[in-house]
Amino acid sequence: MNRTSFIILPIIFGLMLTLSAYGFEAKEVCVQTNLHCGSCAQKIERGLKKKDGVMTAKSDVDTKVVTVKFDGSKTSEKEITKSIEKMGYTAKIMKTDKSSSGKDCCDTKATKSAPRGK
Repeated sequence: MNRTSFIILPIIFGLMLTLSAYGFEAKEVCVQTNLHCGSCAQKIERGLKKKDGVMTAKSDVDTKVVTVKFDGSKTSEKEITKSIEKMGYTAKIMKTDKSSSGKDCCDTKATKSAPRGK
């Protein structure tokens, strides 16, 4: 290990301890929606990012899936789907499919074969 590693590793470890001490619970959820264009995707992403606890929201227009990373101690999957529905879109939580390859629900065939918009 080089000298930089001896400095960076304790900092990272300390941050991890600090986040867990404050109840930070990072989660990710994939939500199947009926978005059909880039404008819809931006609307959903912007709306979700305003929600307390949401760290990132990324939409895929082709698969109609919104991937949301959030703090589970501040919001929930149910609140995320309600927010999307309030914006005028459908929202259905996709089942997490953690396999031995480490892929999650957003990497499954289900999202790749999702119906496409016109």
